[in-house]
Amino acid sequence: MENEKIQSSPFKVQEIDELYNNVKRFRSTAFSRDLLNFIAKFPFIAPYNAMLIFMQKPGSKYVATAKVWKERFGRVPKPEARPLIIMKLFGPVSFVFEISDTEGKDVPEEILNPFKASGSLQGKIFFNLREGLTKEAIEYHEQNYGTQKAGHIQRIQRLDRPKKMFLGKNQKGTPIYLISNFAIVVNENLDELEKAATIFHELGYYFCGHLPMPNNIKHIRPRCGLSSSVEEFEAETVCWLLCKRLGIKNPSEDYLSGYLENNEEIPEGISYDAILKSCGKIEQMLNGKYTTPKELFCK
Repeated sequence: MENEKIQSSPFKVQEIDELYNNVKRFRSTAFSRDLLNFIAKFPFIAPYNAMLIFMQKPGSKYVATAKVWKERFGRVPKPEARPLIIMKLFGPVSFVFEISDTEGKDVPEEILNPFKASGSLQGKIFFNLREGLTKEAIEYHEQNYGTQKAGHIQRIQRLDRPKKMFLGKNQKGTPIYLISNFAIVVNENLDELEKAATIFHELGYYFCGHLPMPNNIKHIRPRCGLSSSVEEFEAETVCWLLCKRLGIKNPSEDYLSGYLENNEEIPEGISYDAILKSCGKIEQMLNGKYTTPKELFCK
């Protein structure tokens, strides 16, 4: 599969959410466990596209376009192969084929087992995450909290004028400022992995639309009024998926495993659309590809 992660979707949010909340088997914890584990297995595919593949062919091991299969692996789709549909960046859809629907040379084992085993943040991931917060105009602070408090996200109170955050300079050397509305505060006593996981969790609340949004933020669909169980499940799931796809220590493992094992259904009102799109945005930050929404720029 190409390294570029495909993010956009032509489907209406209501259609995805209604599907999962109205069809009983989709709300079962067994289905949710299978779906989340499947998405975690495909870190090279955007979370939303991994969900689409799961819906079409749950047992998939590896998918790629016909071009990638031929040029990279020396394989071609079988004559009777059925392509799987995923979303394409700047386009409607793309077609991929699962490995069992192709034939040719053997595929390296490491391709079929994509989990990272290092348990560390590779390269510039944490730096990119911090940069991503700046691009989203979210301030980052650390405080000397006790061991039971990892961090939180809070709305910045503005008085007579918007609070500005310095983003950088344009090609002419003119400073660029963003309107800052939120801040994430993290326990300074945590190690880098724990800080990253805490940021994932708080960004889950933010991108899933749990927080009251100021008028200038248009790129996040507000979903205020949700139950605390829905908000916590969504934020924990965002954190779990991101950590799992990175192969790092997962602080949400106990919560999510415990909930799925001890309940028959996930909380009513869960939005997998919001969860997976949140993961996609945060992974764009991690990859250094996140783009600041236009409405955050100071005019």
